[in-house]
Amino acid sequence: MSIIGANFVGFTTKQTVTSAAFFLYCVSNIVTPQTFLGEESPRYHTGLAFVLACPSIYIGLSATTWVLMRLENNRRESRARENLEYVSNVEGLSISVEISVFGMYGSGTDAERAVGLLPLLEIGLNSKIYVFPART
Repeated sequence: MSIIGANFVGFTTKQTVTSAAFFLYCVSNIVTPQTFLGEESPRYHTGLAFVLACPSIYIGLSATTWVLMRLENNRRESRARENLEYVSNVEGLSISVEISVFGMYGSGTDAERAVGLLPLLEIGLNSKIYVFPART
């Protein structure tokens, strides 16, 4: 359960997300047995449909989230390619980068902090160097 809250910044947000996930887990454990109706024995069509619908909804939501995050990452990468100052300061051939690891944990909303993580360089397959622009 704690892995669910790992993607959120802030103690209160993590606790809220973890508590909500646990609550929904408990609700699903209470509701699911109620869908297996005795008069449908031995096939239990309603229960089977409910049990199959839940993972289907989960897979659909996961795919939608993946697509939205992929589109947002592509938008940020294209913005960084068009304007190098979006990622760092370029002086001649040298790149001067101010890295602020703690900047992403500072104050502000999640949307404001979301702009912070951008890939600076891609090295090999699936490895990137990430830069956190300093907050002003």
